[in-house]
Amino acid sequence: MPRPSVPRLAPEGPPPPPPRMDEEVAPRLDDLRAAVDALKRPRRVEPANESPNQAEADL
Repeated sequence: MPRPSVPRLAPEGPPPPPPRMDEEVAPRLDDLRAAVDALKRPRRVEPANESPNQAEADL
């Protein structure tokens, strides 16, 4: 059985460098904590305003 031949890739130069750690690739810990704190706060319930269509339906 003949061995399959795979063509070699042409050299394209050095691969791109990996992303540096100082670049912002993820949210910071302070941002995550602020988001969690915001989710823990109870929502302010605003009074529901009746729409004009509902007022007409009640008549």
